[in-house]
Amino acid sequence: MDIFLGIIVILFAHFVADFVFQPHYIASTKSYSISALIQHIIIYALSFYIIFGIAWYPLYYLMEIKIAAQVWLQLTIGITVVNSLLHYFIDFFTSKITKYFWDKKDYHNFFVVIGFDQLLHLSLLVFSYAQMLNNFQYI
Repeated sequence: MDIFLGIIVILFAHFVADFVFQPHYIASTKSYSISALIQHIIIYALSFYIIFGIAWYPLYYLMEIKIAAQVWLQLTIGITVVNSLLHYFIDFFTSKITKYFWDKKDYHNFFVVIGFDQLLHLSLLVFSYAQMLNNFQYI
């Protein structure tokens, strides 16, 4: 159950960091502006770190798993850094592909690529979370 709650927190943090806190100008220019893409990743990393870092520890504390603050901090930093870097590389490619389909008014393939983009993000988030928990011997 505790792993499931962690995954819910990580998915919520991703949703807020990737969609809610992404301003329109970044969403519309990151496909051709490295500066906008880097701004997106910085916003993503900071908001993901704050949301995951704040929500993760209390949930596990409530589940009566005692995790040292140092381990909690290492896990939060690790998952934020790894997934922010992976997020950059995924968005670097998928934003260019989605722009191509959007400009052609091929909305079906635009949303197929958006869905694939999210599948990659979410799969890597869950995988890296499981790997880090395993490395800290909590699985």
